[in-house]
Amino acid sequence: MGINFKYVVMKKLVYFLALWTILLSGVSCDKDSDKDSAPVPLYVNTWAIEGIGGLGGADCCLYQFNADKTFNSGFVVNEEYLELLRGQFLPSSDNPETDGNSREVPEEVIEMINSIKVNDVVTILKGLYVEIPGKNNDVYLSIFSIRNIEGMEYPVPMENELHLTNISKESMVFGNESSGEKPFTVKSLSSSGITVGKTVDLTELLGMN
Repeated sequence: MGINFKYVVMKKLVYFLALWTILLSGVSCDKDSDKDSAPVPLYVNTWAIEGIGGLGGADCCLYQFNADKTFNSGFVVNEEYLELLRGQFLPSSDNPETDGNSREVPEEVIEMINSIKVNDVVTILKGLYVEIPGKNNDVYLSIFSIRNIEGMEYPVPMENELHLTNISKESMVFGNESSGEKPFTVKSLSSSGITVGKTVDLTELLGMN
C-alpha cells in the first residue's frame, strides 16, 4: 500500500509541476518583452470563425480564451453537422443487431446526442494557453491540449502557435504562421450576429483531448 500511495503522489506532483512550468513561462516572457511597449489587450471573449464549410459539416467554429488561462473550442451546430453526429452515434433502427453500425452506444451518449439542436455549440477541444506579448500589441498563444493518461491529466503542447494581431473589443486578426495560411479577421460572438443555444461537451466522445 505504501508503494502505491507514493506512486500516486509522485504522479500528481509531476502533473502540477508541469502546469506550474507552463504558467511561469508565460510570466517570464511578459517580463522579458519590450518594456516600452504598451500592454497587449487580450480580451476574454468568444471568437467566431465563420466560413469553414466542409470542416466536419459545420460552418462556424468558436474559440474562447478564459481569464484562468484555459481555452475551449468547438462548432456551432447546423443541420449537416447534426446529421453527421446522429449518423455516427445513434442507431438507425430499433434493433441494434441489424444496424449498419453494430457497436454498442451507451445510453447517456444517445441522450446527449438527442439533446443537441441546431445552433447549439459542441465543444471538441479544451486545454491551456500561454500568452506571449509581441512588440506591436500583438499576442502569440502557445496552446496545450489536456490528455487523460491512466486517470491523470497532462498538458500536451500542440504544434500550431496562434498569432493574434489588431486586437480590439469586437474583432482581431487570427493567424497561424506554421500552417502557411494567410491571417484572417474574426469577430466576437456578440458582434457576429450568430445566436447560439446551449453548450454540449463532446471532448471525450470525439477523442480530441
